[in-house]
Amino acid sequence: IGTEHLLLGVAAEPERAGAEALARCGAGAEVVTAAVNGRIGVPSGEPRTVNLPFTLNGKAVFDHAVRESARLGHEYVGTGHLALGCRTVSAGLAAEILANLGVSYDDLRQAVAELAPTNPPPRA
Repeated sequence: IGTEHLLLGVAAEPERAGAEALARCGAGAEVVTAAVNGRIGVPSGEPRTVNLPFTLNGKAVFDHAVRESARLGHEYVGTGHLALGCRTVSAGLAAEILANLGVSYDDLRQAVAELAPTNPPPRA
């Protein structure tokens, strides 16, 4: 699972902060999906759902998401933080796609901050 797959997952959840933040930056689900498919191709066949390993960059998105959450003073990691992680792992395809779509880190961070819930999810 690469950064582009994580980006697709974030964008595909329209009721979540990550997808809303991306949409506010001009990268709604349809735009993101088209951009990713344009780079890696349209999926075909049955999707694999078991034992899918993460690429190193895919794993790095999670590390970056945790850091972004802390920088924003949040006590949780949500889809907005994952979107920021996708944007900040510069070696990943997601960051390249978002940059090509005109999504800047600063604009995305601002959108994520504005969409932060007033009552964050409970800690597990």
